[in-house]
Amino acid sequence: MILDKIVFTLEDVRSVRHVSVNIKDFEPYAREVQQVYLEPLIGPKLYLLLTKKPGEDRFITFLNGHEYKDRCDFTRNFRGVKYFLCYMWLYRFMAENNVNHTPIGPNVFEDAHASPAPDNSLKIARANYISIARGQEAEIKEYLYSHSSKFPEYASVNKEEYVEDTIATYKVVGNRHENPIL
Repeated sequence: MILDKIVFTLEDVRSVRHVSVNIKDFEPYAREVQQVYLEPLIGPKLYLLLTKKPGEDRFITFLNGHEYKDRCDFTRNFRGVKYFLCYMWLYRFMAENNVNHTPIGPNVFEDAHASPAPDNSLKIARANYISIARGQEAEIKEYLYSHSSKFPEYASVNKEEYVEDTIATYKVVGNRHENPIL
């Protein structure tokens, strides 16, 4: 949906990882990250409520994170959905722009003729960002599962999905013994 409210800012991204001050196109990547990565993760009902009413108490803690007791009475530190969105934004932004990756984070080139960073350093940085975000996906699912009474929109849709692997889903297509390749 084009009218989705963006629930994180460039300042949130900067609090996670330093980025240069001259980023002009934050919004399109933020919308893409929310629609492509967050909506399938939390489900369309919860996503719609989150983008329409991010100021609700339950969404403030969901977005910003906090410590909580899980189902087994262990104390967990949930970093919040913004943390996930920030790393996904960095991943997507670096894929599409002329950036130089420094030890403190990505920087956008002012000069169109500036030489880009070596491909290996950008690949490593992007792999690092997506790895952090994928780890956060599991934390988000655990948090929603532990707080199913606060988020019935998630619990009603995703009960069975919780037990599946959060990183890879495998689909079996036919039986390999039925149609052997000769």
